Amino acid sequence: MVFWDYRKGAANKDMFYTDAKVQVKNGDKVLAEKVYSKVVFEGISLDDKKNVVQGDDIEKLLGDAIAYFQEQAGEKGNGVIELLRNATYANDLGQRNKIRQVLVTSMEGPEKSIDKAVKDFMAARQAAGKPISEEAARAKVMAIMAD
Repeated sequence: MVFWDYRKGAANKDMFYTDAKVQVKNGDKVLAEKVYSKVVFEGISLDDKKNVVQGDDIEKLLGDAIAYFQEQAGEKGNGVIELLRNATYANDLGQRNKIRQVLVTSMEGPEKSIDKAVKDFMAARQAAGKPISEEAARAKVMAIMAD
């Protein structure tokens, strides 16, 4: 499945566009959503399970990504620098998210971690076909933590 690059008027075989969705949620309730055209640089299509199918020609794939960023940067820009800036930004977001999670967890106190451990324990028991009540799960988690 190769998506049509509507801006260039030709099918691009080494990166593709697909529909993606941004959602704003409050808990499980979706408050707003919008579909947009997502550029996927690391593959040539999606399989039936929506996993990226990777191409064989890495040099062409990289060249197409640089060309895309060069188009975004314009005549006076540098597509390689733009590609690297985006890779740096994405990598930094991942690093910052890990640090943020640790900080938020430490600020919430141990009760939040205990509640999560109880819920995870209950889910694991349910999956094993041995459901357990929240009270019993909490007692077992607290006993484990006491060691």
